[in-house]
Amino acid sequence: MQKNKPFQYGLGTGMIAGALLLQLMISAKGAGTPVLPEPGIPSSAPQLTAQEIRDKADALNLQVYDKGIKLYKQNELDDSVSKAVAAARAEEAAKAQAPGKEITVFITEGMSASMVSDYLFRSGVISDKQAFDEALRSNQLNTKIRSGLYSFGANHNIQDVVARLTTLPPT
Repeated sequence: MQKNKPFQYGLGTGMIAGALLLQLMISAKGAGTPVLPEPGIPSSAPQLTAQEIRDKADALNLQVYDKGIKLYKQNELDDSVSKAVAAARAEEAAKAQAPGKEITVFITEGMSASMVSDYLFRSGVISDKQAFDEALRSNQLNTKIRSGLYSFGANHNIQDVVARLTTLPPT
C-alpha cells in the first residue's frame, strides 16, 4: 500500500482540481459571452433606414443591391454571355443568308481548316463550325482546302461547301 501512496495522492489532487475547474467553467458560462438576439425577437439596436445603410456601405466601399435584383456568380454570367453571343451570331448568320443573296469569300493560301471554318461561319456561309470541321476530318480533307475566291448561293449545305473548297478549282 505504501508504494502506491504518491500515485493515489496525485490522482486525488487531479480529481479535485478537475472538479473545481468544471465548477468554475459552469458558473462563468454566461458572464463573459455576449448574448445574441434570437431570430424574431426585436433587438435594442436602432433600426437603420435604407438610405443610412447605403451611406454606411459607401463609406466602406461596399455596394448594396435591392432585394429584387438578380446577382450572378461568375460561371452563371459566363454562360449567359456565351448564350447571348451565340444568339447574336446566329441572328447575324441568318441575316447574311437572306434568300437570293450570294456570299463571296476569299480563302488565302496557308489558312488552316479551323481558320477557314471560323471565316466561313463569320461570313454566313456555314451555320455550324463544329459540323464543318467534323465533315473535313471524317473525309480526311483538313489539308486539301484550296485557296481562291468562292461564291456561295443561299441554298447550300456543309457537304456542298466542303466539296467546293476541296475539289473544284476556285471561280
